[in-house]
Amino acid sequence: MPLQTGDSSSVATAAAAQVSASLEDLARRYLIDLIRLDTTNPPGNETRVAQYLKTVCDAEGIASETLGGDPARLNFIARIKGSGKLRPLILMAHSDVVPADRSQWTVDPSPPRSAMDCSTARRAGRQIASGRRAGGLGRLEAHCARLDRDVILLSEADEEAGSTVSKWLIANAWTNQRAVCRQRGGFAITTASGQRIYEIQTTEKIPTRVILSREGHRPATARCPETITR
Repeated sequence: MPLQTGDSSSVATAAAAQVSASLEDLARRYLIDLIRLDTTNPPGNETRVAQYLKTVCDAEGIASETLGGDPARLNFIARIKGSGKLRPLILMAHSDVVPADRSQWTVDPSPPRSAMDCSTARRAGRQIASGRRAGGLGRLEAHCARLDRDVILLSEADEEAGSTVSKWLIANAWTNQRAVCRQRGGFAITTASGQRIYEIQTTEKIPTRVILSREGHRPATARCPETITR
């Protein structure tokens, strides 16, 4: 798959970003670079993100690979080995994004020029998780943390449509993989008592139908039978 305009500069920037940068700086740099890579699904072309993340992990000395059945739509996997005492922890994020209808936007949803533009770029939400986790994985490796489990970063393709690429991964590469998975769905909240509650999201994008009704008396002089008000 040929690189799109800007891909080469983004990949080159990935290697330079590690030098004397804080975790916050790295996450910001990765986020901006990732948003600039167009992986609108369809058609996807998520290999652009996989190539970028591999460059990041290569620079950090983290073992990683890209794999999938379609060369243009590869998954990315990086792993920091632990002792194996506990099940691996998978930090997962998807690399594709839904199309945008420009007529429905008050600003241009194209990639940002700077960090200040990230909040209005349509691909920001999808890549925040990837940017943070790539930076965190690098710092984990750099500090030579002693882990009781493997830590795996998975950037999956085709999440927004049919999940065909992730299904390929399960069927062909991870047939016996058992792990604890952390997606960007679900949140943690702290109650008034100080207790920490972790919400678990099991599904999304499921339609819920609601019937609204209002009981009342229609005056005899009314011309229209308005039983529901807005």
